[in-house]
Amino acid sequence: DLVTWADHTFRTKGDARHRGLIGLSDGATAAVNFVLRHPDVYTACGAHRGDMKLRKDVSSSHIFGDEPGARALRAGDSRLRHAHTVAAEVKEWGVYFDWGADDDSTQDNRGFDKGRTELGVPHTYHEFPGSHTWGYWKAHVRQSLRAVTAKMR
Repeated sequence: DLVTWADHTFRTKGDARHRGLIGLSDGATAAVNFVLRHPDVYTACGAHRGDMKLRKDVSSSHIFGDEPGARALRAGDSRLRHAHTVAAEVKEWGVYFDWGADDDSTQDNRGFDKGRTELGVPHTYHEFPGSHTWGYWKAHVRQSLRAVTAKMR
């Protein structure tokens, strides 16, 4: 609904090649998830400190519900699990993600980077000093905007 609304409200180029998402924190996780699940709608994403492997935590328990079903839902929604299934479709994407070196889940992000490299999927990955703060995101959002929009021009 949001894409349809935006295309009707603003002067957009209404095709996947000219659409991307950028998110911070849980929004970064969602941006990567949306782009991987809907390559017909989006062809670029930027993620600042997103989780590439979902784990049981307080912030997602209301989304995935109770065990034992929640574990299977988290696994099915984890980018590390299903990113390889769309590798051929995403060769032309603008994919950018970064991670604060002081954050948790560094290994998962490195694994996502390694997987993209092994599959030959072009992407940009950075680890910077810092953590889960507005100052960190503000310092790096320009880089993701450039990466995500590079092929849209």
